[in-house]
Amino acid sequence: MRAGLRVAISLGVLGALQVAWLSARADAPRVRDAVDVPALSPGAAPLGTTDYPIPENAFFVAPTGDDSAMGTVDAPWHTLTKAVGAVPDGATVVLRAGIYREGVTISNKRVTLQPYPSEAVTLRGSQVVSGWKKLGPVWVRSGWSYRFPRNAPAQLMRPNAPLADSPDMVFVDGQQLRQVASAAAVKGKTFAVNYKTKQLTIGVNPSGHVVEGATLWSGLTLVNAPRSIVRGLQFDQFGSPYNTGGAVRDLSDGVTFENDIFTDNAMAGLMLMGTNTSVLHDSAARNGQLGMKLYRAANVTLQANRLSENNVELFNQSQEAGGVKISTSHDVTVDGNLVDHNTGIGIWFDVAATRGVVVHNDVNGNTANGVQYEISSTGIIAGNAVWSNNGGGIRVIESSDVDVWNNVSYRNFAALEVFEGHRPQLVSSVTFANNVLMDSAAPPAKSTLLDVDDKTKHRSGADMGVTTDGNAYCRTVPTNGRVADWSVAGAAQTTFTTLSAFTAATANDVHGVSCDAALAREMFVDASHGDFRLAPASVARGAGLPLPPAVAAALGVPGGSAVDIGIA
Repeated sequence: MRAGLRVAISLGVLGALQVAWLSARADAPRVRDAVDVPALSPGAAPLGTTDYPIPENAFFVAPTGDDSAMGTVDAPWHTLTKAVGAVPDGATVVLRAGIYREGVTISNKRVTLQPYPSEAVTLRGSQVVSGWKKLGPVWVRSGWSYRFPRNAPAQLMRPNAPLADSPDMVFVDGQQLRQVASAAAVKGKTFAVNYKTKQLTIGVNPSGHVVEGATLWSGLTLVNAPRSIVRGLQFDQFGSPYNTGGAVRDLSDGVTFENDIFTDNAMAGLMLMGTNTSVLHDSAARNGQLGMKLYRAANVTLQANRLSENNVELFNQSQEAGGVKISTSHDVTVDGNLVDHNTGIGIWFDVAATRGVVVHNDVNGNTANGVQYEISSTGIIAGNAVWSNNGGGIRVIESSDVDVWNNVSYRNFAALEVFEGHRPQLVSSVTFANNVLMDSAAPPAKSTLLDVDDKTKHRSGADMGVTTDGNAYCRTVPTNGRVADWSVAGAAQTTFTTLSAFTAATANDVHGVSCDAALAREMFVDASHGDFRLAPASVARGAGLPLPPAVAAALGVPGGSAVDIGIA
């Protein structure tokens, strides 16, 4: 696709709050590029605007095609199912404009799926529903025989969202209706399904509107499909049950997803269980539980994606919900993504994840923590802007060997947090350095910039191996909140209201910077609008510690020399 057009379109759909920061990062080097991806703004190109070249031996599918045809541009097949079954290893399948209401599996071959240039292609998990009959204030469709398992673990559910794990979905003119428990409760923009009577009930007059109901579990599964490529496609309205993972599932090696859109699906948009996977410039929005989910994946790069407004079904955000969750996976790099306004945690590593790298991301407006590294090890969290999340900015829980360098944590409930709990894995060797911690969003009586706590009261911050240095502690209003709450063995945390007192008592942040009042207001160009470039008079300029080699390599910058505090 033409790069200039791509930039203009993407910036047009981003909120004004993100544009300034993204512009400031536009020339930032990226880590572990899986392919030659330009440093453009996050998210997929708008549907129907990609322009991928078509190889001479490509096969074609079109809504007007015929599965008994030859699959050529002049005689295309009708279904993608026919195409992926018929093409040879290494083939490219080009889809003409339209909506394909089918789910397919690519197995034992390498296939590239892409749209015809400048044409919009959607794989959709619903069918158009007709045959409605008015019954009092509602409309009923009889003979609705589609059923979906409801199998999410109990701990994932919340009392105020008892139907979260019900994958049934209904859309009217593309807008999702809210599911209620029974036909008697249906009114307005709601619906109910009764498996026993095989009835679908809606509260919106279907006359003159397109009504669609979910009928398929998944849109695409890749099994032993090494080096396949899926690009420029949209996957929506799939009623994926919890145990299927997501609307699109990758269980292969070396697959690339690029400029794809995963939206309005029942659980996760994209589920990754493969190796050497690259997810580049994709968008995942308004999915039921998570934008993306990784489980037992390895050597995965998530780069320049946008994950926004996921967990619309209101799953328990303390268990599994939000932007992306990565568990029991190793060597996953999350680089240059925009993760915003999800109901839950933005970027979440959990349960035996190792060697995770989180760099250059903009994580904002999520209802829980921005970045969380939990029950995992050997992580690098560096160069991120984490702001206005309704939880901790960056939280490390029962994890070891985690380096947190050169981030900005602004107006989160706490800027940086370390928690020890009652589970077997203990916190050890956690380093916070060169970060800017500014203005907790919690009420002043509860707010703190650095929170290190052993919930069992057995270990101090030093016992846990937590060290801090070269950080900037900034409060626009110095009396609003504390600089640090520090764990003390056998007692409650010790509270420090000044950096000097914290350093004197713990020997941490010897090179730290106190930047209250005017110094806080002069730190960034425009923090309240997401522009975290250092202002000309910022005290953070040149005040950082030299980057260790591993952190410098992850950020893609030279190591060994002093840098600014804040985003490197």
